[in-house]
Amino acid sequence: MWRSLLILPLLFCTNAHGQPRRLTLDGAQSSFVVRLFKAGLAARLAHDHVIRAKQPRGTIEISGSLTSARIQIEVDARTLEVDPPELRRRYKLTSRIDHDDRKKITHNLHAKDQLWSARHKTIRFVSTAISALGGDRYKVMGRLTLRGITRAMNLSVQATLKGDELRAKGTLRFLQSNFGYKPYRAALGLVKVKDGVDLDLYLVARPTSKR
Repeated sequence: MWRSLLILPLLFCTNAHGQPRRLTLDGAQSSFVVRLFKAGLAARLAHDHVIRAKQPRGTIEISGSLTSARIQIEVDARTLEVDPPELRRRYKLTSRIDHDDRKKITHNLHAKDQLWSARHKTIRFVSTAISALGGDRYKVMGRLTLRGITRAMNLSVQATLKGDELRAKGTLRFLQSNFGYKPYRAALGLVKVKDGVDLDLYLVARPTSKR
């Protein structure tokens, strides 16, 4: 499920010995938020949803120029948290979802006909190439693995480097049906989730040696 990644202002990032510079994602400050959108004839009775992954992890290696950068980001699909109240407020979702409804939605999300996270535990993005778009914006090409299926993705990100700290943000849009499952639906399709979802990425990375 996710315009990930990050690195980009580091055009010449080797250490004093010419070795690749390695950055590690700060899982406490980084976040992956998936947005699901309601659809169907009875959509007015349903909700949009926000789903957060806990403690994303990853590494970034840069050797010489930006084109050599390699990014790998992972989240544990089993940690996905559905509609935490503070996150709904942040996204200005005003409809209320109580604890019992959140439990039901969480169960449906992880079910065999959806993410099947008991079997497919890891969601992963690995970069294959990076190019500058101008200013602080970059294009990252790579592969997203979700539910055991890998698809090529092109992502636009905004990234800045201050001292040893890299921050990046972007939104990855994809179709659930491209990853082997149909979007959730209920009441004979009167209430359903749109196929297209957004994955918002907020990433902070620092040199591995300083963690």
